[in-house]
Amino acid sequence: MISEEEYLQQRKEDREEPRDRFFTIRQVLNICFILTAIVGVAIYLLSDRTVGLYVVFLAMAIKFSESALRMMK
Repeated sequence: MISEEEYLQQRKEDREEPRDRFFTIRQVLNICFILTAIVGVAIYLLSDRTVGLYVVFLAMAIKFSESALRMMK
């Protein structure tokens, strides 16, 4: 039987995933997606709906590109 400390160390090693070559780019794209989506929804609700939709579509394009990088891993 293993001790609790050994178990926790093993769990920590299991959770750690090796970073792929696109990790930093994907993180930046995720941040851009979140900010763009928030701005798009705010514009949609508070101002011009057409412009808001275009901004949300831009956010979706950013997310699609991030997803494509994730699949290329």
